[in-house]
Amino acid sequence: MFVLSLVKKQYRLQFYMFAWTHVTLLIVVTQSHLVIQNLFEGMIWFLVPVSIVICNDIMAYLFGFFFGRTPLIKLSPKKTWEGFIGGFFGTLVFGFIVSITVK
Repeated sequence: MFVLSLVKKQYRLQFYMFAWTHVTLLIVVTQSHLVIQNLFEGMIWFLVPVSIVICNDIMAYLFGFFFGRTPLIKLSPKKTWEGFIGGFFGTLVFGFIVSITVK
């Protein structure tokens, strides 16, 4: 197909574009393959941090909702110190449980 599309006096430009297209495809495909392979081989290294962040958000919300009285910052008035501290300790407990479970 490439050979059929060649035009006289533009060979240099066409081969230049052909080469850059293939180099770009090689980089994108190789990088995508390595990312997907790493995800399947080391999925736990992706899932554990994501689940810890989700746990932190949920625990901070719950502790702030049930025990929150002291505002944390004026920029976000619904955030409380109690939610911040509860999220921290809830995440520690969750991380400890996950580390024991994953062994």
